[in-house]
Order: sequence, then structure tokens, then C-alpha cells
Amino acid sequence: MMNSSMTKANGKRLLVYGIILYFAFIILDFLLRTLTHSIIPPSLIITLPHFMISLVLGLTCYYLIKTDRIFKKTIKFSLSTHILLGTLVILLSLIALFILGVPKDIQTILSGGVNLTLVSFFTALSAGVFEELLVRGLIFAGFWKLLQGSSLKLFWSALLSSGLFGLFHLYNLTQSSFTAVSQQVLYATALGLIFAILRIKLNSLWLAIMLHTLLDFQPTISASVASENSWASILIITVPLLVVSVFTLLKMDKDYNNQFKRYE
Repeated sequence: MMNSSMTKANGKRLLVYGIILYFAFIILDFLLRTLTHSIIPPSLIITLPHFMISLVLGLTCYYLIKTDRIFKKTIKFSLSTHILLGTLVILLSLIALFILGVPKDIQTILSGGVNLTLVSFFTALSAGVFEELLVRGLIFAGFWKLLQGSSLKLFWSALLSSGLFGLFHLYNLTQSSFTAVSQQVLYATALGLIFAILRIKLNSLWLAIMLHTLLDFQPTISASVASENSWASILIITVPLLVVSVFTLLKMDKDYNNQFKRYE
């Protein structure tokens, strides 16, 4: 009982640290944008300091959790879980190729010159490093510890951390419309579940960081202005991802519960 209470207390502490670091990022990002608002178009003068802020805060998250691993040993997931994981991979690949247009974005960036390439790369890497270490690292770990004793620890840790990840994008209301930001919140929550599932499956954060960076590698990413889309297109992307992600996480919890005595 004492160990469980201490673990839950540590979970609360990690969540508090996560919220503090998020607001530290918001404040520093706001100050940087205020100081450099007259620099148009965006250049490395803005992007590199932004990257350094993200890197330092991201490394602080890593220092607080001390590891990107969830389990002492990798969980062996069942065939049905792997089928669901494969379905997610196919869905995300189709969305990235035919809806988000990732290859076209990469081509546009690379043909746009050195400045656009470097600005887009460091902006995307900033998001990938800080947001994954903060949300899938620190905040996920906080919920994981707080939910000790629950039979759905993976599900709730992933869902709650992804929900916060979506809500964190409300900051963009300072520059974008309510509809655009609302769509971004839903989209980010759905993608957050994918990133959480990657972390659970691989027992590591690094692929989630790389995938996040790739999806954010867009020619307009440095503008930080969310664009409005039709709700139909947003739901076509998010609903399948949300549904399959929920079933995948529930199966992962079942696999974990069948093996945790051996591994934990």
C-alpha cells in the first residue's frame, strides 16, 4: 500500500511538472515571437532559438522521467493486437500519402531553397522532440504511475495524455479561428493516440519523435496558423484512427495484464 501511494504521488508530481513545462514553453515562445515579429519571412534567426528552447525543455522532461521505457521488458503482444497495429499503420500511411500529402510537402520544401528547408526542418524537429518528450514521455509517465491498480492503465494513460495534447493546441486561438483550432485539437488527439501506441509497442519514444517530425515537415509549419478545413475531411481522418486506436489500446491492456507479473 505504501509503495502504491508513493507511486501515485510521483505520478501527480510528474503531471504538475508537465503542466509547468508546457506553460514555460508557451511563455518563452510568446516572448520569442514578440521579439522577432517583424522578421518576414521566417528565418533561422527565429527557428534556431525556438529549437533550442524546445530541446532544453524536452531534455528537462527526459531528465525527470530518466528513461523513455515504460516496461522493464518488452511486452509480447498477441496476434490480434498486431493485426490492429497493422491496420493502424495502413490507415496512417493512406492518410499521410493521399490526404495530408506528405510527399508533396517534402517536394515543395526541398524545391523552395535552403532557408525554407532548414526552417521547416528545425520547426518540425522542435515539435517532435519537445511535444513527444513532454506528452508521451513525462505526462504519459505521470498518468501511468497515477493509475496504478487499474486494469486499463495503458488505455487511460494514452487517452488522457492524448486529450491533453489536443487541448494544448488551444494556444493557437491567439492566431487562428475557433473552428480551425477545434479541428486541430481533434486531429492532434487522434494522432496523439497513434504516437502513444508507438511508444507502448516499441517501449521507446524515438520512433514517435521521428514520425511526429515527419508529419510536421510542412512548408507552412513555421507560420503557426491553423487552417480551416471541412469537418467532413477532418472526420474522415480522425474517426477511423480513433476507433482503431481505442480497440488497439484495449487489446494492449489485455496483453499487458496477462504478462505484467512476469515483467513488472
